[in-house]
Amino acid sequence: MATVTVSWGLSVLLYGVLRWLGLPVIAAHPAALLVVSPIIFVVLLLQKQRVNQGQKFTFLRFLRFFVGIILGAALQGALLAHLLQSDLLPDVLAFAAAALIGVLILLLVSAVWVFPLPDSNTSRTEIVTSVFIAAMVVLRLLYLGLPELMEQEAYYWNYSQHLDLGYLDHPPMVALIIWLGTILFGVSEFGVRMGAFLCWIVTAYFSYRLTLKIFDRQAALGAVLLLAVLPLYFGVGFLMTPDAPLHAAWSALLYFSYRVLLENDSVSWIGFGVSLGLGLLSKYTIVLLGPTFLLFMLVDPKARRWFLKPGPYVALVLALLCFSPVLIWNMQHEWASFLFQSAKRISRVPVVSTHHLIGHIALILTPAGLIGVLLFFIFGGRVLRSAQPADDPVLLDTTRRTYLLLFLVAFLPFALFLLISFNREVKLNWTSPVWLAVIPFLGCTVTSIYGGFCSICMMAIRELWRFTIPLLILAFAVGAHYLTMGLPGIPHPPGPVLIGWNHLAAEVEMLADELEQESGSRPIVVGMDHYQITSGLAFYRTQNAQGGDGPDSSVTVGQSVGWHLFGFNARMYSSWFDVQEWQPVDVIAVASKKSRLEQKSFSTKIVFDSEIRPLPAVKDGQEVRRFYYRLISSDTFE
Repeated sequence: MATVTVSWGLSVLLYGVLRWLGLPVIAAHPAALLVVSPIIFVVLLLQKQRVNQGQKFTFLRFLRFFVGIILGAALQGALLAHLLQSDLLPDVLAFAAAALIGVLILLLVSAVWVFPLPDSNTSRTEIVTSVFIAAMVVLRLLYLGLPELMEQEAYYWNYSQHLDLGYLDHPPMVALIIWLGTILFGVSEFGVRMGAFLCWIVTAYFSYRLTLKIFDRQAALGAVLLLAVLPLYFGVGFLMTPDAPLHAAWSALLYFSYRVLLENDSVSWIGFGVSLGLGLLSKYTIVLLGPTFLLFMLVDPKARRWFLKPGPYVALVLALLCFSPVLIWNMQHEWASFLFQSAKRISRVPVVSTHHLIGHIALILTPAGLIGVLLFFIFGGRVLRSAQPADDPVLLDTTRRTYLLLFLVAFLPFALFLLISFNREVKLNWTSPVWLAVIPFLGCTVTSIYGGFCSICMMAIRELWRFTIPLLILAFAVGAHYLTMGLPGIPHPPGPVLIGWNHLAAEVEMLADELEQESGSRPIVVGMDHYQITSGLAFYRTQNAQGGDGPDSSVTVGQSVGWHLFGFNARMYSSWFDVQEWQPVDVIAVASKKSRLEQKSFSTKIVFDSEIRPLPAVKDGQEVRRFYYRLISSDTFE
């Protein structure tokens, strides 16, 4: 307790001095923790040496302690940013509250990982894993509402402002979740993203339960840790896209499939059907699991018995009932969404992207995870059997069937994406839910050693994880701080996060106000790209107007229009803004390139009311990205 109090007091004192000397917050707050941290390290080392003479200074201990410093500084920075934005406390008092979490996290990481207690390896592994899981969950939660939205998130927020049974690009689940989030938490980044965080909790829960059934508690915690730190799974639980509910439904479907196909639990067919239906409401990709489960039921004699029972058919009916809104919407819109996701993708220019697919998998799982997947496909069955008593034929048969199920669920969708990659583009996020079937095995490689003859491979992968996981934690801690408060001496990145768009939207709003005063009618704003600019401006114009005397969301959203007004493809904006029923007014056209505002970029004659002018996105006094605008007369549309 004394260590906490003294460290915290010194940190607050140092921060106050640094701020008095003129250092900005982004430099002063990490510097305060960094300067105090050597004192903490020495005190802890001396204390541990009194209890255990084997505790010595090593370079590995120092590196682990450094991870604790960065993690503590990131969490400290997030809380400080919230307090400063809310204006609840003055600068130094806000840091005093934030510094407490920074010091506590550093001490906690040091106690369980840098200077661990001489407990058994099993309990120590579980404690360290649990602490890292908790730290990453808190990191994600604290930063959830701090970075600006990504372009896609802003687009999906516009979905929620036009609630429907379906959309051209995706099913409606993402829109419904964002709508609920913003009803509860307002038009804010936190309101948009809270659903993604909750979907990650669901994904982690079902992955934990599935891994616990196959292996043990250590492996189950390892599986959750991987979901917390592997890049795309971290992102899926942070950014609100259709992938967030897809992963939640996918993991639930895997769990319930195990319950019905391996444990013969007929009641779980209800969970199976609902999970499949909700997955289809999230993203069509989950339909790939249907043929996979069907194949397993055909080749596995015990599972084959279910064809003569009502369970699978009840599940199918439940799934179709959940999916029926999308079917109705597609029937009403000439099957537009199904065609967009199938025939239109197939008709694209052929391109070999197999190397991209492998690179995407390595990025999703890291090299350690990629090696683990290869080991799973080649020797996974033997590893699973080695985790069970060798003299129990029932358990061994269940293990064999478990591996067959997981193998099919992972390999068949991957094989399909591999075939597609031979002549079509594959995207980064396509295979991420596929590897949820391998997460139990990968969780075992993080915390447990099984495998008999291939235990050397398992140990090698475990050593890789020992370096990979701390590096990922460092990357996320630094990256999250960079996207929000920034880093000393490093400019804000121009994308893909909409950094500085509060300022950009405010500038556009001022232009609209000026034009309205001059002409007597409110102009509309057209983003000159597929959806990115329009979506970002619609969100941040609405957020800026929230709580003030400005227009409500229905007005600001309606005044941000796609470039289908000029005959281009604007995704769902073509449906949300009917050009045929529009009463022409002046237009503020906003583009990321000057060329898109020149006459040659338009297929019809445009009556311009101004030259092309700069429109910067600014944050913390820095121009993050430069946009351009041009005024277009309503006479163009007469």
